[in-house]
Amino acid sequence: MSNLTVLIQGPLDKTSLSYLPYYKTIGPVVISHWNSDDFSLLNYYDISGCKIISASPPEKQLIYPRWDTFSFQLTSITNGLKNIDTPHVLKMRSDERYGNLNPLIEKFNINQSKIVCGNIFFKKWDVMNAHIGDHLYIGSTDLLLESYINICKFHEVYDAAKYPEQILVWAIMHILLNQEIKRDDLLTEKDEFMKIFDIVDINKMTPFIAKFNYANMEFIDIFEFKHIIKSMGQL
Repeated sequence: MSNLTVLIQGPLDKTSLSYLPYYKTIGPVVISHWNSDDFSLLNYYDISGCKIISASPPEKQLIYPRWDTFSFQLTSITNGLKNIDTPHVLKMRSDERYGNLNPLIEKFNINQSKIVCGNIFFKKWDVMNAHIGDHLYIGSTDLLLESYINICKFHEVYDAAKYPEQILVWAIMHILLNQEIKRDDLLTEKDEFMKIFDIVDINKMTPFIAKFNYANMEFIDIFEFKHIIKSMGQL
């Protein structure tokens, strides 16, 4: 029995649904989406064995108003994590797909105490510190669920971040380092960061489709972007 669940979060999208046969070979699949989505889309794919979580989307950006989609992301990920029974989870977005997740899984299996991310928008430290790639990652279900619950609960603290990706880093590090959650304790040390996070170049995971929706960009099987690293040695 697999100890890893694949969590697909976001509005129902054929991009991820078309790869369900592959994802189901990895482990249980949880699809966390909105009850306002077009449910007929599910009729075209084999969702047998998948756990479908349909929830109401946030009516408006109630927390973290600087980022117009962050409340939606927080809600769909948290709803999904609450419905996972395995100790580990591989989280991806519904508008992306990856045809070879083995490099990510193999890297995680070397050290399951880490969070291993795809490198899409994982930035160099001197460009933006503690900016991980949050499109695709694998880690402890309990750790990630507690982190997202804290992100929602302590939003007035974490709103000090410049980018949402940093918020997840701070929340995870507060838990693992047993730190009190307070606004003046948000500086991240690079050496501590490197003990907790790792990275895999998504170019090793072809075929894939990755997105940068803010810039209306799509990456098909090739991902290159300024200031984005491919290994922790480049951090």
